[in-house]
Amino acid sequence: MSVIGKGKITTQKGVSVGTTATKLLDPNPNRIRAELVNDSATEAYAGPTSAVTATANDANQGVPMVQNAVINDMDTNGAWYGIVATGTATIIVTEVS
Repeated sequence: MSVIGKGKITTQKGVSVGTTATKLLDPNPNRIRAELVNDSATEAYAGPTSAVTATANDANQGVPMVQNAVINDMDTNGAWYGIVATGTATIIVTEVS
């Protein structure tokens, strides 16, 4: 399947995220785009390192993702990590390379 006429979906998976940082996506120098979707009612946070936190005002606080929130990354090819403050969330990860 082509996305925006360039590349193919190389990764599409659901990742369960808990209160410990969980890798959502490995670095990929060939990445064209990554999409992260919070498929849960639990607010999740996503960031580029395993130091990502769900703690407000922390230097490593991730990007907040409420239910159905989407992060479209067309600028980086590094790793993505996810975390929640309590409970669990499922993040749907799609990568186009």
